[in-house]
Amino acid sequence: MRLFFIILATILTFSIGTFAQRSDDSSDKFKKNTLKYGYGSSFHKDGMLGNYQYGEYTRFLGRRVGLSVLAGYIKADNANDDGAADREFNAWKGDLNLYLLPINNSINSFKIGGGGSYWIGEFKSRDSVELDFTVEDEENYGWNVAAEYEIYIAKTVTIGARAAFTQSVTGEHYYFFGLNGGFKF
Repeated sequence: MRLFFIILATILTFSIGTFAQRSDDSSDKFKKNTLKYGYGSSFHKDGMLGNYQYGEYTRFLGRRVGLSVLAGYIKADNANDDGAADREFNAWKGDLNLYLLPINNSINSFKIGGGGSYWIGEFKSRDSVELDFTVEDEENYGWNVAAEYEIYIAKTVTIGARAAFTQSVTGEHYYFFGLNGGFKF
């Protein structure tokens, strides 16, 4: 984990100056879309830890507002020291977010915002390792807030870091932290 933060800090520190580009050509158009793949960790209210993979499409509505559609898969459990899990959560999740962009230029952007969330999947639980899982279908909706920092490399490639919080209407919630990469077009 320490190496992860060192690498992230290095990328953020040196890439801004290294890949900065200045264009005096006024015909250079502002690219209005990004398409990215992300991967990270989720930390759930009831102690489960998991992974979250997602794809995200963002449409910039001017330089200060963006609309995003995000879809992904969560796989989480609470594996104990023996490697056996008492609870598992596997779900497909989708978000529709509206972002404000206090920083958005040809080098980088910072997005903060939120919107609605919906997920469908299954929750498995058991009282003992000897018992089989009890499976419950899980379908829920709620809201989320997210912040993301992106760096644009050669005007078309983007790498970023994302942090998010999601809460359902029933009070269940989880945090997400991860990295992503993709294209700006």
